[in-house]
Amino acid sequence: MQKLRKASSLKLLFQFPKYKDDLLGFMESLIHDYGDAIEFRLGNFKGLFLNKPEYYKYVMLENWSNFPKSDRYKVFSPLIGDSILSANGPRWKFRRTLIQPLLSTKKIKVFDEPIQKTIQGMIHGLDKQEQINISQMMSQITFKLICRLSFSGDIEEKFDEFSNLVHTLAKESKDRAITPFLFLNKAPLPRNFKYRNLSSRAHQIVDQIIHHRIENPSNEVDLLSLMLTAKDEEGNKLSLVDL
Repeated sequence: MQKLRKASSLKLLFQFPKYKDDLLGFMESLIHDYGDAIEFRLGNFKGLFLNKPEYYKYVMLENWSNFPKSDRYKVFSPLIGDSILSANGPRWKFRRTLIQPLLSTKKIKVFDEPIQKTIQGMIHGLDKQEQINISQMMSQITFKLICRLSFSGDIEEKFDEFSNLVHTLAKESKDRAITPFLFLNKAPLPRNFKYRNLSSRAHQIVDQIIHHRIENPSNEVDLLSLMLTAKDEEGNKLSLVDL
């Protein structure tokens, strides 16, 4: 792996306001100035940015125990809980061991048809004379596909509410993650109370779907049904918290 290059904190400090709402542009500027393996710091935020698949393989597969997720990931806990995205160590390894086989080429082949139907449905719903925001449309398609492949039709009744919740929480979570003043995320401020309330409602919707599926098994083929039946070599299954 190439030696890390340290980005100039002072230079980044002046550049960051320009890229606050364009993280892709920020990453591209880092690559242009420093290469494909970069260490950078903004205030108390320390980051490692990699831009080659083999580097990610080295970090996430071959040496994952040496690269634990930082405490900054706890910022997302009201939204994603102690999930595979934020967990470290044995808990992360257990979840990855059970989930990885579910995403094999053979397993996800069954999703080809619902993916095509969802995309075609959204395309047919477009007004040919209407000006389209491609970025926004792709975001909507992606989110609808994630919900459809995760929960099948169980999410339809609550989809609009759930979509608004997740998009609001995602934007707020990004702002909370990149702030140099993490203590403000725990302060008794109105924005924090609102964030926790919205998170609780999003979790409530997902919990209701999971419990309904457990109590009323169906033949639906989606990620939830696959995860409910997943077991490791010792027969351990994902808990409700894992799900």
